[in-house]
Amino acid sequence: MYISLNWLTDYVDVTMPARQLGDLFTQIGLNLEGIEETDTDIVFDLEVTSNRPDLLGHIGVARELAAATGAKFHPPEISELPESDVDASSLTSVEVRDFDLCSRYTARVIKGVKVGPSPDWLVEKLGSVGMRSVNNIVDITNFVLMEYSQPLHSFDFDKLAGQKIIVRRAANGEKMVSIDETTCKLAENMLVIADAEKPVAIAGVMGGLDTEVCDSTTNLLIESARFDPLTTRRTSRQLQLMSESNFRFERGIDPVGVDTASKRACELILSLAGGELARGVVDVWDKPFSPVEVTLRSKRCDALLGLVTPLEKQVQILGDLGLAPAVVGDSIVCSIPPYRSDLTREVDLIEEVARLVGYDQIPMHDKLSVKVAGECSKHRVRKQIGQILSACGFDEALT
Repeated sequence: MYISLNWLTDYVDVTMPARQLGDLFTQIGLNLEGIEETDTDIVFDLEVTSNRPDLLGHIGVARELAAATGAKFHPPEISELPESDVDASSLTSVEVRDFDLCSRYTARVIKGVKVGPSPDWLVEKLGSVGMRSVNNIVDITNFVLMEYSQPLHSFDFDKLAGQKIIVRRAANGEKMVSIDETTCKLAENMLVIADAEKPVAIAGVMGGLDTEVCDSTTNLLIESARFDPLTTRRTSRQLQLMSESNFRFERGIDPVGVDTASKRACELILSLAGGELARGVVDVWDKPFSPVEVTLRSKRCDALLGLVTPLEKQVQILGDLGLAPAVVGDSIVCSIPPYRSDLTREVDLIEEVARLVGYDQIPMHDKLSVKVAGECSKHRVRKQIGQILSACGFDEALT
């Protein structure tokens, strides 16, 4: 994952030298693969673990950096978008036929845009992370992808048969030409975005050539959605199509951030390409997000790490990470935000404390003590059952 320092400083104040910053990234779990310095920017190549899809965008990395340094985190403030008097729902519709494969799909419509070259600042930002400029519309969706880690797709609205979206499984033998001009033979285990007649995109992987935005495009449908990771991965491998989008969908998408990223893209399109945004959004959402609460016992944190961290410090760390900690007795109850699906257990919160306190602060000892315990009744019963089944001719596989 390439992170531009110039881009990063849009969301967090960074004052330390590049090498020191690179070391800090490694300390908090973002392994530094390399640093490239140019005349105008410094780009960090970071290894992001598969359980942290929120760090596949500059905003997620800025949030972590702010928590680690105490610097102020200032994500984009999306202003109230000017809208026309025409409802988006009167212009288009969205039908999701399999919520297991697409848990949320949003569509916004913008009419009267002017497709053209992107401004220099946008071309430079995309270039810093290895992306080439196509046109202002495509560049904006790519910009938001690298900002929020939320893939988007822009359809030429006038090329959608029936001006509608149907999210469905492909039919065996259906074909579609992707935007890289690959003819894709589809199968029923794949999810597609279709209009009233045919597939127009492979969900989570790549859009179709027939409905791509071109110089003559004036009306847009902006897609922002959440697709099943396993289906996206399987489809990408079957079709041998790889993209920045499927890389993120395979790791999981923030269900709430779906709409935030859509608004951000529309804000930039109105600013750089003009046009009129239809009122509202067509939003099909299976189960709106409800935050999960996870409790951390302060003494358990100290015992597991072998390091005493004051309750107040634990609360500060968890608060800086956006986990809304609340002290209840000797415990801390955290409300897990939608972008941190990796936090499900107490030990996950303990790891967060360890990351930001610093693993190098955990004391080391030259001896390891092991307390020997006798076999418990549960293990004895399981062992006896295994012996009986083995005597009856069954085999046991241990993986």
